[in-house]
Amino acid sequence: MQELIEQYQKQEKNKTRRKIFKEVFDDRTEKNLRTIERRGNLDYIIGPIAKGKEANLFVGKKGNQYVAVKIYRIETTNFHNRRDYIDDDVLGKIAKNPIKRIYAWCEREYFNLKYSYDNKVSVPKPIDQENNVIIMKLIGETGNHYPTLKYSKDTKKNINEIYKQYIRNMHKLIYKAKMVHADLSEYNMIFFKNKLYFIDMGQSVGIKYQKAKEFLERDIKIITKFFKANGLKTNEQKTKEDIKTYK
Repeated sequence: MQELIEQYQKQEKNKTRRKIFKEVFDDRTEKNLRTIERRGNLDYIIGPIAKGKEANLFVGKKGNQYVAVKIYRIETTNFHNRRDYIDDDVLGKIAKNPIKRIYAWCEREYFNLKYSYDNKVSVPKPIDQENNVIIMKLIGETGNHYPTLKYSKDTKKNINEIYKQYIRNMHKLIYKAKMVHADLSEYNMIFFKNKLYFIDMGQSVGIKYQKAKEFLERDIKIITKFFKANGLKTNEQKTKEDIKTYK
């Protein structure tokens, strides 16, 4: 009898979950979420975390683990803003189909996260990806996403430690993963439980990419300004040297 009750409860839970998917997400996204669910990498979505220019972030559950569910919006994403980050030959293959463009970008972000993670760069652990959906470990606890450096109350008091970890992770990103973030600022880093994380890596490029040096210079300029504003005595040249000579 107890087994029948449990089966019924599970069926009702699945019906509710499917209803939520249908009410909140478009048909393609719902299908992609179900595919990930069948692979055992998502049990359910709890609720929204943030809305970005191109993607929405939700918190979900995978077993006992909280996960971040990043969903690129299919209808409203402007692909034109990404042209600087993609080789012309790749762009030519996907530019004509707007859905394929978004799927390719999402796959690219998942690959960038995985490659960075495998090379010991501190990024959210990637778990799964299906078309316009990425599942990764949530940087936070009890289902709450921790704020970025821009909005964290702990940034200024931890600025020296944040800088040290920034230098270490930049060195690993450039010299081990051989990548450039290409959009790194106080909006794309999280300092949680004394550990710094780089996030939002869809636009990241390899160091051999034609504009990689330009992007790196821009990243360093932006973040150096942020560190100086938070009381750290540094400049762009020192930041570059610290990254290059880190051991």
